[in-house]
Amino acid sequence: QILEVNKQWDVQYKAMKADMGQKVREMETRQEETRRQNAELVNAEEKRQRDIDSMLVSAKKRIEEEEQEKQRGDTLSARVTLLENQITDMMRQRGNLEAEIRRLNEALGEASSIAVLNPPAVQAAERQQAPARPAQPPSQPAQPQSAEQLRTEVEVLRAQVATFREDFEMERRDRERMQGEKDTLKDEIAALRMHVDTLTQQARVYEEDFRRERSDKERLQRQLGQMPQVL
Repeated sequence: QILEVNKQWDVQYKAMKADMGQKVREMETRQEETRRQNAELVNAEEKRQRDIDSMLVSAKKRIEEEEQEKQRGDTLSARVTLLENQITDMMRQRGNLEAEIRRLNEALGEASSIAVLNPPAVQAAERQQAPARPAQPPSQPAQPQSAEQLRTEVEVLRAQVATFREDFEMERRDRERMQGEKDTLKDEIAALRMHVDTLTQQARVYEEDFRRERSDKERLQRQLGQMPQVL
């Protein structure tokens, strides 16, 4: 009976030893798996943190670019307003120049008509046919304008008309140049506004990605806290 009991104890001991060995191996396997998962989670969390930092830097850069583009757009808008005011002033000056040119043309036409009606030969004949007049003292008022004086006045008027025409052409070229610059600035402003809208959308995307990454980070931290400690 003692031998039988010893035999039974030996069998039971070997079974318990084998079972314990199996449990130890399973525990070691689980611990190794836990270490591996822990390392993976740590690496993943570090990678996510680097990605978040990179996204924050990119988002900050995008926001700064957006602010710069907005400031540039405001500057261009102010420039357009200034050009519009200058063009308005030039249009008013153009009206004044046109009125002055018309006035000078009318004066030139009148002076030319007088010069044609009073040629030098006619004036000489009139002087021959007219009775002799006593010499006038130097202090007496001047006689009506001669043909030479009229021609001089006509030339002066023509020179004034030419000057006003040159001023008018210069004003027209300046106005066209400023109008072209204004149109170019408006196109740049439209492009800048589109760029700002794009940057704003990208900033929103970065913000959403940042929130999602932060949520994932918090979830990983909770998972790490819930894992069993490795002995």
